[in-house]
Amino acid sequence: MDFVNSFSALDCSVQSDRSTLQVDSTLARSTYPKGADFLLAFATTPGYVAWRSAEGSVYVKNLVDVIRELHKDVHLLDMLTVVNCRVSEEVFTLSEGKLTQIPAPATTLRAQVYL
Repeated sequence: MDFVNSFSALDCSVQSDRSTLQVDSTLARSTYPKGADFLLAFATTPGYVAWRSAEGSVYVKNLVDVIRELHKDVHLLDMLTVVNCRVSEEVFTLSEGKLTQIPAPATTLRAQVYL
C-alpha cells in the first residue's frame, strides 16, 4: 500500500523569553533529533498479546477499515484513535475470561499526516 503524506500548515512555534534559556543538552547546536517525525503503530501495549481471529488480525482489520472509511477527511493520528476505540471494544471470551486489547501508537510527529 502506497501512502502519500501531506502535512497541514500548523503553526507549532513557541513564544518564550529567550533571555532566560540555558543549554540543557550535550548538543552544541539546535537540531531536530533523528527520531523526529516517526510514527509507530503497535497492535497492543508492551507485555500484552494481540488477538487474531479466523479472519485475521483484529488490529489490522480495524486499521484497514478505518483508513478506507476516513482517509479523505481525517488525519492519521485521529484515525489511529478510532482504531484504538474499535479494537478495545472487541471482547474475546476464552478460558481465562473476557479479554480485550488496546493498540499503542507512539509518535514523534510534528505535523498532521493526511493520506
